[in-house]
Amino acid sequence: PAELDAQRQRQLLNGLTGEQHQRAAALLGAAANADRRKVVEAYRDVLTLPRDASRGQAVFQKHCASCHRLDGQGKAVGPDLADVRGRPEESLLEDLLDPNRALAPAYVSYVVETHAGQLYTGIVAVETTTSLTLRRAEAAEDTILRQDIAALRATGQSLMPDGLEQLLTRQELADVIAYLKGPLKK
Repeated sequence: PAELDAQRQRQLLNGLTGEQHQRAAALLGAAANADRRKVVEAYRDVLTLPRDASRGQAVFQKHCASCHRLDGQGKAVGPDLADVRGRPEESLLEDLLDPNRALAPAYVSYVVETHAGQLYTGIVAVETTTSLTLRRAEAAEDTILRQDIAALRATGQSLMPDGLEQLLTRQELADVIAYLKGPLKK
């Protein structure tokens, strides 16, 4: 389980049902706290820590740039973060720790199962009468012919997994908020 990041764990769990889902959930353990409001409240104190935007940039590169763009860096999978700079810090903290709270329809994750039993997860990037293209981390895309689709379902969740607080220290969380809030000081 430690070799699978939170996104891969969620992809696996979203693709399984019944007994297989229960077995995988037991093997992976209790990932992120399901009550995200409590997590946000428990981490509210990071907004009082001294912050360093340059350290935050390194955190962004490691944990966020595979799906988000800011200052010309990163991949265009999730929302571009250029417009978050004017938002309150409290709002950014909530977005980071509870990514499903204010989920825009364009960023809802889907699971596609093919007749051959393959599973694909991502947000809908392109939809035509003959195919569906899903985009996932690193802007990787999978195009599936509609004739090959056995099942298609929305997960109702963001592609961004819950549980960022398990990957970052409180200081790293404070620093990444500093980076998201404004340009680096020269």
